[in-house]
Amino acid sequence: MAIPILNHLDLQKVAEIRNTRVHNAAQTSFTGLSSANKGLIIIDGTSLKFYDGSTWQTVGTSSGTMSSFTLRGDSGTDQTIDDSAVLDIAGGTGISTVAGAPETVTVNLDEATSSVRGGIELFSDTDQSIAANPVSSTAGRTYGIQLNSSGQAVVNVPWSDTNTNTTYTAGTGIDLDGTTFNVNVVDNQITTTPQTVSDTANRYYQVETDDEDNLIVNVPWSDTDTNTQRAAGTGLSLSGNTINANVDGTQSIGANDSSETSGRTYKVQVDSSDNLVVNVPWSDTNTVYTHPTHPGDDISLDTGTLTGATVISDLNFNITTDTLGHVTDATLTTLSTRDLTLFDLGYTGDTDANNYTHPNHTGQVTSTGDGNTALTVSAITAQTDLESGLASTDELLVNDGGALKKMDVSVLQSYMQSNLTFTTNSDVDVNNANLLTRLANLESTNGAGTDENIVIGASSGDTIVITGNLQVSGTTTTIDSNTVNIGDHNIVLDSDNSTGGVVNGAGITINGNTGDDATFTYSTTGPKFELKLGANYEDLQVDRIIAANITLGGTAITSTAGEINLLDGGATVESTVSGGIQDTDGIILNDGGTTKLVQASNLTSYVSGKTSASLTIGDGTNTTITIDNLDHGLGTDSTNFLIQLVDSNGNTVYADVNREASGEVDFTFATAPASNSIRVLIFKVG
Repeated sequence: MAIPILNHLDLQKVAEIRNTRVHNAAQTSFTGLSSANKGLIIIDGTSLKFYDGSTWQTVGTSSGTMSSFTLRGDSGTDQTIDDSAVLDIAGGTGISTVAGAPETVTVNLDEATSSVRGGIELFSDTDQSIAANPVSSTAGRTYGIQLNSSGQAVVNVPWSDTNTNTTYTAGTGIDLDGTTFNVNVVDNQITTTPQTVSDTANRYYQVETDDEDNLIVNVPWSDTDTNTQRAAGTGLSLSGNTINANVDGTQSIGANDSSETSGRTYKVQVDSSDNLVVNVPWSDTNTVYTHPTHPGDDISLDTGTLTGATVISDLNFNITTDTLGHVTDATLTTLSTRDLTLFDLGYTGDTDANNYTHPNHTGQVTSTGDGNTALTVSAITAQTDLESGLASTDELLVNDGGALKKMDVSVLQSYMQSNLTFTTNSDVDVNNANLLTRLANLESTNGAGTDENIVIGASSGDTIVITGNLQVSGTTTTIDSNTVNIGDHNIVLDSDNSTGGVVNGAGITINGNTGDDATFTYSTTGPKFELKLGANYEDLQVDRIIAANITLGGTAITSTAGEINLLDGGATVESTVSGGIQDTDGIILNDGGTTKLVQASNLTSYVSGKTSASLTIGDGTNTTITIDNLDHGLGTDSTNFLIQLVDSNGNTVYADVNREASGEVDFTFATAPASNSIRVLIFKVG
């Protein structure tokens, strides 16, 4: 079990710590460190570290420590690298460095470019056995080294073969003599012996040369073809046994009919069907057409005077036209008429329309035979009522001296304004005097002797404003509102009280609906105010009560506020008592749940037999905490105390302890302990 030492372990400069080891832990396992933890030492992996009050510092390494070393190159000045300094390994021309894994720096040879030196790769690992040619000043023979796509060094040598001394070899039938080629005029591959020059057919003949050194074969031959010889005439050509017409290309347009028009000589062509055609380019330039003039002709339908309901039943013309289809003459050949019948009009009965009799009608419009047609009153009464929205442009039907006419409402309005006189009724004139008289005599609907509600206003959202004062003289005032706003800062209840004091039970009642009402009333018994729910007293919760006198359970409290505060520790705790604690002094204590006042002599008897005490200390602020004999109750001789400190887990902790002769004990910690985090166990010895 670890033993916490909360201040320091003083070995007096002579004691040794042997066979010990430093705490093995990762620095990340320590959280909440501050300057108070300065000097903390751990082994983190293979590194020895200490906390300097703000960060962790590493002391040396597993291989030892270093103060400095000297850096030396092939040239230049030696450089001293001190501890904690950073060594920068910089690349030179064509060289770059990369710091990768811990303690590793990779040096790279950069690829050479046309402007920067660097590394290249050989095209082949095979050694060249041919010795290099010496440096030459011959023009056009100095070539630069380049890199191909794989970073390999190559030399591009532009070259063309200018060696004209080509070596030739004689082929079949050819002999080569030096630089001269000769044809074997006798084919060596033919085993048959060539015949002598002869006129006989079907012979093998030797190859010879003519006077221009051309190779020739003399074949004796005579034409035995007896077929008729053909020759192409004008406009034709002969190809073998085929005669073709000389044409100028192929024409895709079909041929037109033959024409005798002069001055139109065109080439003959062949269309897609191998027909001989002549393409004659032509466009119609006559674009103006004049229609010929034709004499007109009148058409007469006069058959005499027609009477009654007569209609044309048959009408025929004889039409004459010219070669262009124009009408040149029209002659009426047939014209027939007949009487119009009621059947033609959709009626039945007499077929002669001249004998038509108007039918009888009933309803809103009536008629009898061919008599007058009349409009009945139902034509008005049967229509939809116009209850509102009469406009000046609406029309009325009026009898104007026997003539039925329509009339706009605006005409009626003008007539009434000009001819009607309106009389003023002063009895209903709403002026101030009349309104006061009417309101003074205001009664309900059923008049005097009936108690009914008189409603003012139709909308519950309207607000009735009374400019002056409002006095209600009735016995009951009911306000059926959810919100009541009163500007008066002093509300008077029971203003018509005629007694010499407040009436018993006066106050305020809060309706509890189906439950008990809450009341705040005045009781003349006491006298006092009472807060009740129904018949029982109700709790009252307030932030503070200021009272001159307090009575609890019928007993008046005579203690001062300071004396009462001693019970809950609200008063300042005195470290000393004037003149010391006397046997007759009173001490308040809890006797099994009952607060009592006992004499100090009783406590002295108890303390004299007490041998141990336990209490908690720590407030999170003070590093030095003092307890006295009043805290532990073991007397004033603290030198006889055996003291042990434990934390909240029961582990023993250590701090500087200073004992005073007065019974005080001082505890000093390196860091202020949290509130009540340290338990002090005191044992009285001797």
